[in-house]
Amino acid sequence: MRPLSITVASVLFVVIGLGFGLSAFPVARYLARHHELPIVFGIRAFAGPFERFGPGVFGRLLTAYGVLSLLEVLAGVWLWRGLKQGALLGVVLSAVNAVFWVGFALPIPLIGGPLRILLLMLGWRSLR
Repeated sequence: MRPLSITVASVLFVVIGLGFGLSAFPVARYLARHHELPIVFGIRAFAGPFERFGPGVFGRLLTAYGVLSLLEVLAGVWLWRGLKQGALLGVVLSAVNAVFWVGFALPIPLIGGPLRILLLMLGWRSLR
């Protein structure tokens, strides 16, 4: 039986990965067409320090983040199955994506990312 910490970590990987991964692509497309970020619920989507690089680089960074975030879904699925490779992939992706979380000023992943790593540490021994 999978410990609660691994279950919650896997759900966090999937939810954050899907939520931010899937939204990154339409925002990048909007940016490419309009040369500005869309307003979503009164907030400029993905606005943060990376904006200083200009729309071209910002759009490529956003697309890269989208791909990496969708890989977090794979990590979450593997974790759900109790596989250590999911934890390893999740740790690597979290370390890389932390740069994007700061660069795009994303508060939810900045909280959920470290939380899921803590949960992985708590349930590490149960993984195969």
